[in-house]
Amino acid sequence: MDQQIEKEVQSLINTLGFCENGVYYQEPDCFQNVRDLIRHLRRDDRYFSVRRLCNSHNIVKSDLVPIMKSESTSDELFDASLRLAVNLCQPTLTIFENKIPDDASEWKIYYEIENYLNRTLVAFTDPEIFVQFARKMNKYFDKDWEERQEKERLLVERILVLLRCVFSIGVEGIATSDPSSSDNSIKSRIIAGFFTSGIEKIFAKLAGDSLENEFSPYILAILALIFKNLDPKAIAYEGEADLQQKSKEEFEKEQSNAIQAIKLEEEKQRKANRRNFLSGSVVVKE
Repeated sequence: MDQQIEKEVQSLINTLGFCENGVYYQEPDCFQNVRDLIRHLRRDDRYFSVRRLCNSHNIVKSDLVPIMKSESTSDELFDASLRLAVNLCQPTLTIFENKIPDDASEWKIYYEIENYLNRTLVAFTDPEIFVQFARKMNKYFDKDWEERQEKERLLVERILVLLRCVFSIGVEGIATSDPSSSDNSIKSRIIAGFFTSGIEKIFAKLAGDSLENEFSPYILAILALIFKNLDPKAIAYEGEADLQQKSKEEFEKEQSNAIQAIKLEEEKQRKANRRNFLSGSVVVKE
């Protein structure tokens, strides 16, 4: 990378903003800096130098996700941050135009970018980012057709593309390493955040509406990737555990009902005996 470009990109990264006590504070030129980073990525060299520099700082986690989560973020900045996040989270194989690296130097770059993407996953363990995505999507789908704007449709489409990119990390492409337990834990938290955000309800609604079928390919791809992320053995074990728990609960319930029935029968018998005793005739002799 040209040293001048590297200095400029580094300066843009350093002046996006900062996070303090869970609150992200945007620098005055944050919006313009995000746009400039998008421009530099568009002109990136064959070594993906700008991409590697951005991802080495993990700006998706430290800047872009906090910006998109913030209630004070303008629509323009949200859209620009989303576009930049989509670009930086693209699958590594896609960046390489679906071609296997030819030599050791390309493989080194491939592994480096893939490792950066795995680090990026942590940014999406915060459920609030999915809640924010759900709000943006609902804002669009709750409108009548004549009120919807093209820029809003593109925003929804970019959200779906980003979701697809996130869930594809470590699933699609060339496996660079075996997933660790920490990786699985991170993915589980991301999936949990997704399914508790309200997006799953939006997907269900869209699936039943033929007028919204333009989004169906995205939904199918995202759900397919989510289930690829899940461990079949874990699912089977959890299902078996649930079944065992259910059987145990049913047994305890049946046992409790049987005990209750016995108690009721005993109480009924005692009352009957008491009535028989009192109903006898008494003869008084003079």
